[in-house]
Amino acid sequence: MLSLNKSPLVLILLLISFAANAEINNLSVRGFLSQGFIHTNGNNYLGETQSGSFDFGEAGLNILYRPFNRVYWASQFSIRNIGDHESGEEDFRIDYGLINFHLTSSNQYDANIKLGRFKYFYGLYSDIQDTPTAIPGVLPAQTMYFEYVYPNLVVDGLQLNQSFRFDGFGDIDFDLMYGKLTDEEKKSNDALQTYFQLYGPYFPGIQGEVDAYDGVVGLQLQYMSLDNSLLLSYGHIFYDGTVVVDLWNQDYKLTDENDLVIDVFSFEYVSDNWTITGEYGTNRTVLSRKFLNIQQGLTTELFQKVRSESYYLQYRYQLSSQFEPLVRYEVFHYDRSDKNGSKWAAANPAGKDYWRFSKSFVIGGTYNFSESVSLSSEFHIIDGAGLNFIAASNGAKDNAIENGFDRYWNMFLTKLTYSF
Repeated sequence: MLSLNKSPLVLILLLISFAANAEINNLSVRGFLSQGFIHTNGNNYLGETQSGSFDFGEAGLNILYRPFNRVYWASQFSIRNIGDHESGEEDFRIDYGLINFHLTSSNQYDANIKLGRFKYFYGLYSDIQDTPTAIPGVLPAQTMYFEYVYPNLVVDGLQLNQSFRFDGFGDIDFDLMYGKLTDEEKKSNDALQTYFQLYGPYFPGIQGEVDAYDGVVGLQLQYMSLDNSLLLSYGHIFYDGTVVVDLWNQDYKLTDENDLVIDVFSFEYVSDNWTITGEYGTNRTVLSRKFLNIQQGLTTELFQKVRSESYYLQYRYQLSSQFEPLVRYEVFHYDRSDKNGSKWAAANPAGKDYWRFSKSFVIGGTYNFSESVSLSSEFHIIDGAGLNFIAASNGAKDNAIENGFDRYWNMFLTKLTYSF
């Protein structure tokens, strides 16, 4: 739960909310406060949740300032207290902070360049995932927008955004990005700790180091129909460099090199009262491993490609001006060539096949008490612990590999949000 005595930003937000409902001198200030509750059985998720947890709060302030017609500055500052999966509680962070320059404009073409901190090109919700009122329900589909990982996919760099308008057809946007990672050291430490957990029991006195990715390159192509009812999108991300992990003790040395490429296909169709949304994404990891037996001077090499996949289909219906229920089915496979995990489990006796997939049926919705106050709730029926295993691999304290995971489990989430 967000505590006022530890979070001066919360007090600032409450004060600003009384005076920030209008734009003044080209300055727009908006924000939100939210407090949620999570309860799970079988496995933890986003904290110690099997006995229920209120460690599910957020507060944010977003600012838009337009000093000139062709220039604006936009930023969002937030604090989050969501379980133990982030470094410390109630962390202050910059979700995004950028300057946009409008380069040119005509009836058929627009071009902008952005400099600063921004989210990856990843699906429909990546750049609004930190704004509770912009997300249907409580959380976006976790098989795609994994809360332990994707809110941190932030880079410092530049974007080129281009929009082409075609009479009788619609708009096509083509965007390019390049950025440097903002938390490379933390990702390196988490990766190293995961390797220590996996290989430490077999290599007494193990030591290691990690050299992580340097930068991220991305492109995004979007189509919007003339009546704004149909949106189609494709995003492609690849990393500039590789992750190199070196482990060693007096007898052995292990070197892993990993490359990662991400592709996401998205669509959304909006009718008068209902909206259907679907996305499909793949993460392709290329692993090159060298294992050296120092005493014998023998080297064993392994080259492996693994392509994980995630997808979901979501239906929302505007039942009234205040209430919008939703249903969603979402799936994650760690390796789409081994969807049920049987091959991996055979090669890793300490693991379970259901650690490699997750399937979830979700029912929920949002009720708007007013323009400023809303309540969202969801209930998940889950088969598989693939997301829990990934959380453990990313250093989450609430999901420890040595404790194991249940295959069948449920999750209830609810969140009250005040926005201004």
